[in-house]
Parts: sequence; structure tokens; C-alpha cells
Amino acid sequence: MEEHKHSIGIPPIQRIGGMELLRELHRLQCFFFASKLISSAEDDVAHTPASQVLADDVQEDEIMSTLLNAGIRLRLLHDEVKDRPNGGVFQMPVGVLQGNILSNEVEKLYIREACNKIIHARDVGFFVDEKRFNAGAFISPRFLEPRIALYGRFKGADWRTELCITSFVEAGYHLCRCTSINLS
Repeated sequence: MEEHKHSIGIPPIQRIGGMELLRELHRLQCFFFASKLISSAEDDVAHTPASQVLADDVQEDEIMSTLLNAGIRLRLLHDEVKDRPNGGVFQMPVGVLQGNILSNEVEKLYIREACNKIIHARDVGFFVDEKRFNAGAFISPRFLEPRIALYGRFKGADWRTELCITSFVEAGYHLCRCTSINLS
């Protein structure tokens, strides 16, 4: 069998789809902020609204799918612009990294490494606000906080990172804005 190589003809930076990337970043933050609004109170007969059941069933998968797509695109974008002026985007912490979970050493996590961890994560942990209050007959259900933990393995060591979604979206937005990708 013979291989036939064809040039794609479009540099990676132009294949990223700037507006789609901005929409993914927007969706990502909306999942977390909508979580609190969707987590509506059960009624007095313990009926959970369909919107809450639906969110419980799909929101974590939707978040991970959107996060992975954004992480891949931002990583490609970072590689294309790493030597250009970027207004400090690369120095905006987006979380913390524990390079070896057997150690207590923690370092700041920046956009490039965050994207790598998103791409290579084997497990994810969602932070859930379980605070409940009793207002008459109603009890407030859980909702997601805008941060996640990612877990993986690198060079024989298990790592853990805690990613602040708001900071990740902010850094991703500024990374898009400091590049020449088409945002229309």
C-alpha cells in the first residue's frame, strides 16, 4: 500500500475557528453559572424539576467535551503566538498544579500547561456546593462551583491540577484577542 500525502493548505492557526473558540469559552463558563440557577428547590412532595434532572444527567459530560475542545484549540493557538507580544496572557495563573500527588509541592498553572493537562487528564473531579438551606418546605439541591480537578500521570508520577474555570476562560479570551485568528 502506498501513502498519498496531501497538504491541508491551511495553517493550524487559521483552522482553529476563532469565533467558535470564543463560543466554547462562553459555553464553558455558562455551564457553571447556570448550574446554580438550574439547581432549583424541590417542591414539598420531593419532586425534582426536569431541568435539574437533565442537568444532573448531562452537564458534566458537556463540560468535559467543551473543555477538551477549547483546550486543544487554545494549545494550538498558543503554539502559533508564543513569540508574539501577548499583554501578559501567558503569565495569568489559571489554577494550581501538584506535579506529584505524593508531594505537597504546588505551583501556579498557566494557560499552556492547563491545556496540556486538559488534553491528557484521565480523571476529573467537580466541586459541588452541597450547602442546603431549609426555607419552609423547600431544600436547595447541589450546584457546581466554577473549578475542576484534573488527574493524570506523567513520567511515572500521578499529578493533580485544580483549574479555575473563570480564570481559564479569561486567559483564553485574551489569548484569542492577542492573535490574528479570524474572530468573525
